[in-house]
Amino acid sequence: MKKMINILTVIAVLAMVLTSCGEKEKMESMEYIRDEDGNYGNQIKWGNTIYTTWSAADANLIEKQVGIVDGDRKEKVYNVRGYSSKEWLIHHYDVIMSTYDLYKADAVTDIPEEFIKLKIE
Repeated sequence: MKKMINILTVIAVLAMVLTSCGEKEKMESMEYIRDEDGNYGNQIKWGNTIYTTWSAADANLIEKQVGIVDGDRKEKVYNVRGYSSKEWLIHHYDVIMSTYDLYKADAVTDIPEEFIKLKIE
């Protein structure tokens, strides 16, 4: 009986360890700003901050993933290498042929020269 209890205990511990290994890092939840018809365009809201599309971005600007948009794991949001996520983000819809988009927090007024060159007109 004692041997059976020890075996069951080992199995339970292994099951807990294996299931915790599969857990992914919790991503911040963000959302698209939608119009009255439910359509979304070029703005993402994270907490109290609204970010608006600034330009296309190169993948080498990505630092690490910080969130997802509207609960969709393919709607990935990243930090911009060398910049605060309170000011700049990169969004990428993770499918073949998708682009990376640079988003600027609406309150940002001091634009880095490298981003001015990328601006969508």
